[in-house]
Amino acid sequence: MKISDYITPNSFSVFAAAFVLSSVSYAEDYEFNVPESNWVSWNSESAWTPSGVPGASDNVRISACLSGTGEITLADFTEVNDITIDGLYIGARFFINTSSTGSAVHGNITIGDNYSIDNGAWRAAAIRGKDHNLVIDGSIIFDATGASRNIDGTDHKSMPVFNLGGDWNSTVSGSMEIGQNAAVDSKTGLKTAILLDTSKSKVFQNLSIGVATNTEKGVVIHNVAQLNYEAGQTDTRFTISKIGGAYLGDQNISIGGINGYGTLATGIVNVDSAKNPVTGKTNLTFTNAEGVHTTFSGSLIRENDSYGDILNITMDGQGKQTFKVNESGSSSNILQSVTVKSGTLNYYSNLGTSAIYLEGGTLSPASGTNEIAILKAESIAWDAGKISFNLTEDTAASDKIVLAYALSKTSFSGAGGIREIELSADAYDIAAWIDANDNAPITYTLMEYSSTDMANSDIVFTQIDGITIDWNFGDTALTVTLGLVPEPAEAAAALGAIAAALAALRRRK
Repeated sequence: MKISDYITPNSFSVFAAAFVLSSVSYAEDYEFNVPESNWVSWNSESAWTPSGVPGASDNVRISACLSGTGEITLADFTEVNDITIDGLYIGARFFINTSSTGSAVHGNITIGDNYSIDNGAWRAAAIRGKDHNLVIDGSIIFDATGASRNIDGTDHKSMPVFNLGGDWNSTVSGSMEIGQNAAVDSKTGLKTAILLDTSKSKVFQNLSIGVATNTEKGVVIHNVAQLNYEAGQTDTRFTISKIGGAYLGDQNISIGGINGYGTLATGIVNVDSAKNPVTGKTNLTFTNAEGVHTTFSGSLIRENDSYGDILNITMDGQGKQTFKVNESGSSSNILQSVTVKSGTLNYYSNLGTSAIYLEGGTLSPASGTNEIAILKAESIAWDAGKISFNLTEDTAASDKIVLAYALSKTSFSGAGGIREIELSADAYDIAAWIDANDNAPITYTLMEYSSTDMANSDIVFTQIDGITIDWNFGDTALTVTLGLVPEPAEAAAALGAIAAALAALRRRK
């Protein structure tokens, strides 16, 4: 995909205006020169062709074939417009170190075909910096073709891997912002801050992000991460937390949605002072804007299972995120909790390991084939918000939540809120199902659990015109029975029968 394919006509005027401004400031295109040592300053004029130091409106291309196995560090990066890393042969790793005053990419970072001496995924280009702030205004775009390259008489396979912030035994960024001014992807219509696309390259792609979250901000991705993967292609992987070395704290990342198919990974490899593994936490928050509906389907993995890092997911936007976890290929016990605060989370997992916390918004089961699913989890603590169930005529093939442990009511805020259940089915369809059941009410099991402290009065149901809704919290299941509202004539006949029965009772007395 060319950058021109990525930008829609709606966003063209913005980029055209930016071009005019950059032209006025005499923007240059710089090529990085291979240094004689393993360290060179960004501000060294000899590091660039043409000679000079790239500035805020300039573009930089790094494509040199680096010989040997040593690391190369380009230090004290301050600001630039676009960075393109394409055709880079990485003997070990290539680092761009941020400046102590913070660093900024005002445009895009584009990752093309890059190569490593042994095809090891850890041998990658990276931007890093200790307790420094990094801002990428545009998008991170993987634009590899998958073409092999002859280096020193040997063909090397393209391995487009890029690290932002964390890496094993490396320093890390203090905070990071990505995609505030991201362009609109013409294929999805979504403002896309990150694009991983194997449809052209058909080779493994991996973007890793990690920061030290002793700064509360962590990583903020303002718009969507798009993962384009098709059957038969190599994996598309987004490592949402990558950090190694001494324990630095949990990883906090917020994102405006994840769309497409691929693998989400955590790569926290933390050890204490005695070199013992420390369980790290990745806290991933979806902040989808109103009107933004993204759907992720794929696997959740740890890059190293022996460290046991865990993932917590929170929905806290105004839009909708569908999140479907494949049991096959996912690491066991990686997903610890799912929290819904606002917006809508369509969630499916057969792993059954997460605790669910409802503080607002809407939770709905979702599946990989249609909108009917059995959602398995450990427990639900319900303060406020809505749970939506899709129903079909087959009561055994409708949405259901199955809990290994308790369904409990709680109050995270201290005030509590409205707990609501929505039955997502058309009133006419429900009436037809009841008619096919000889006009007898039909009963669905919505939730199964080991125990509950909830009573019928603790929830409300969204009303459906013409349909009666009766529900019951049993010892191990919540059931709902749907019937038809009696017609006026039927209601009068029923009242007459009741009156006659009462009259007969009085006569007997």
